[in-house]
Amino acid sequence: MRLRNAVNGCILRASGERLDKNWGWGQAEITCDTKNKQGHGSEHTWVIERNINKKLASIDLGKHMASSFVRDFAVLNRQMWLTNNALVPDHDKHNVLESGPESWPLMLYPMRMVGWDDHGIKYLEVGNPFLWWTSALLCAVFPLQIVYWLVRWQRQCASWHKGEFRDYIDGAMFLWGGWALHYLPFFLMGRVTYLHHYLPALYFGILFSVYQIYHMAAWYLSARNVLRVLYAATATVTFGFWWFSPLTYGWDKPISELWGMQWASTWPVYEDKFSI
Repeated sequence: MRLRNAVNGCILRASGERLDKNWGWGQAEITCDTKNKQGHGSEHTWVIERNINKKLASIDLGKHMASSFVRDFAVLNRQMWLTNNALVPDHDKHNVLESGPESWPLMLYPMRMVGWDDHGIKYLEVGNPFLWWTSALLCAVFPLQIVYWLVRWQRQCASWHKGEFRDYIDGAMFLWGGWALHYLPFFLMGRVTYLHHYLPALYFGILFSVYQIYHMAAWYLSARNVLRVLYAATATVTFGFWWFSPLTYGWDKPISELWGMQWASTWPVYEDKFSI
């Protein structure tokens, strides 16, 4: 529907701009459009998304309204695009929940999910450091590894068996590419970013790490030592999961009673340096 001012004849319109955060709380700017008397356009259209009237029977309006999947898909993605563009960081303030993509692979700024009082249940968005840091290291080193192999191949001193390099590189490039495509585009975005935006890339990073460790061990170690490496890696990851499980599943006691959780100086486990 469209809303027209009966006195001035103008049409209520959402301009698409955001008010100043200091006095307008970043809300959408609403104006009364005197130029477009007919009010054609999506910025003049207002939708009642939900209405409850206990005196009316509950009916399914879907059968009375035609809807195109392609049109709905396009509208939904457009709205998500506009919403994401509106979520811009305030560079004059430090927000303890926000973090830049350059900090994600090393998990420099885990996020407190709730309040941090002694009697409440505390959750910290912290991952397994062994998985995060190992995947970050291997993903960062992989391009240099490719350059090294290309140089050896150019000098005709590669020691690959027939078909061995192709079998390895196809899987490695697929997994590393998945990590890069889910991570690197965030450096081009101007919107607000959080640590959990890295999770899709982390998924590929972990798979890539397992792939790398297995192949490296298989090339340079005996079969028995390969098993030892895999057992050691599994035990290390399991220990990391167990050690940080109190913060993952909730800690209902004073945080001072939880020892050994500050693995990086930037982690807000015992003290949030940016809290007011």
